[in-house]
Amino acid sequence: MGVVWRAQDRVLGRQVAVKEVVFPPTMAEAERRPARARVMREARAAARLNHPGAVTLYDVVSDQGGIFIVMELVEAATLADLVQAQGPLAPERVAELGRQLVGVLEAAHGVGIVHRDVKPGNVMVAADGGVKLADFGVAWLQGDPQLTSTGLVLGSPAYMAPEQARGEAGGPATDFWGLGATLFYGVEGVPPFARGSSIATLAAVVNERPPVPGRAGALAPLIGALLAKDPPARPSGPKVRAWLDWLLIVGLSAQPAANIRTRRPGDTGPVAPPRSSTESTAAPAPPVPGRAGRRLLGVVSLLLLGGILVAWLTGVLPAGGSEDRAAPPTTRADAAVSPGQEQAAPASTRPAPSTTRTPPTTRAPTTSAAVRGGLPAGWRAFTNRAGNDRVGVPPGFRVHTRRRYHAAVVEEQGGARRVVTVRSQTPSALLPQASRDYRAWARRNLTGFREVRYAEDQTYAGRPGAVVFEYQAVRDGRRVHVSHINFKGRTWGYNVEFIAPAGDWDASRTLARQFEQAFQPLG
Repeated sequence: MGVVWRAQDRVLGRQVAVKEVVFPPTMAEAERRPARARVMREARAAARLNHPGAVTLYDVVSDQGGIFIVMELVEAATLADLVQAQGPLAPERVAELGRQLVGVLEAAHGVGIVHRDVKPGNVMVAADGGVKLADFGVAWLQGDPQLTSTGLVLGSPAYMAPEQARGEAGGPATDFWGLGATLFYGVEGVPPFARGSSIATLAAVVNERPPVPGRAGALAPLIGALLAKDPPARPSGPKVRAWLDWLLIVGLSAQPAANIRTRRPGDTGPVAPPRSSTESTAAPAPPVPGRAGRRLLGVVSLLLLGGILVAWLTGVLPAGGSEDRAAPPTTRADAAVSPGQEQAAPASTRPAPSTTRTPPTTRAPTTSAAVRGGLPAGWRAFTNRAGNDRVGVPPGFRVHTRRRYHAAVVEEQGGARRVVTVRSQTPSALLPQASRDYRAWARRNLTGFREVRYAEDQTYAGRPGAVVFEYQAVRDGRRVHVSHINFKGRTWGYNVEFIAPAGDWDASRTLARQFEQAFQPLG
């Protein structure tokens, strides 16, 4: 549909992307006029969408017969790039990307926009795991007369829904079919209906049953439901979101890692499913009926109930919850452990090696309480079961969980408003490359960025091989000092990020060290 240029907005002094819409040279002028009108209308429609997960459209310009769409410049790899470079991704990671995409699509559908070209090449994945959906250029505005042209092909054959392949009008269900095909690609490394040519691929989309993904585990039933031929049979946005919530908390985490099949170099097509019951990759997951639309509301109710039960069992709150679930202050090293709770490693008589150094300063330390049972006096222990870790919560701080990367967030309720966020995932990201990628992203994208320190092969919380990255930048309107530390447990990867006002960093070093001494990776 066009060529994308990097450009400089000379008025606002920012880098932008400019999409020059290029029509086929064989298109007659009589066809170009309605095509231009369509592009202008769709650009105006896309400008109505205001969502952090959608690439922002700033302007649309018609000049000398050409059309130029000015957009937010996003420097990130696409999902297609990631799979080509790394191979098929873990179901947990694909499910998290899918959950973010559902939010974007729901926002678009809420203002009457259908994307029509949801595919891995339009899913941009930032270094921190955030997702942006790009290229609403082939979206159409519901309620407007549809302009068609024999010179235009809207969409990508391997990710076009059956109704699109038949030349029928598409709706929100069309985007969810594209989401299903995108999730399939994420876990399998190939599109579900790729047949080598556009005609053969479109024929397969319309006539053939979707293949069963072999690496998706508990994600497979949802993918199958999204790839239903009949649009009304596909689950809607809220149902897909509830399903992914359940999978991220229970279904995928309950699946043995050994059951996730791997792809060897040179393999093509989806991985064959296991042939015997002892090899089954199925994890506890809600069943998807043959027609996903029927009885799905009842299934979703069970999902939500299951999610509440899981939250109660694991200490993870339902979506949007921010209740402080930290344990009461620990005063004994042999404090009792709740039934079913993993016993933490015993506290060492010597503090773990630290990645932070206390510089000469005239300021008094933030906290000088003695350490008791691994925690300073007055601190509380909080076990994040979903994230497989335990953190310390000092007085004046509150802790809550976030589903994205199984995060535990410890926030100061007043004063300097310091924040510690612990993110985790399994399998762990490759180090030090993941830290190098984030470092490069921060340099390009953070306002007022200044690197303070970057060091590999460090130790954090007693774990060797840590990567320490410290920088200052303007975040949420204030200049802060960020300590961003990545390291690996047994199989889980952990990221501990400590944010404090830049002017208070020296006084916060003792607190940062105490967080490190209190932190316990359990996975």
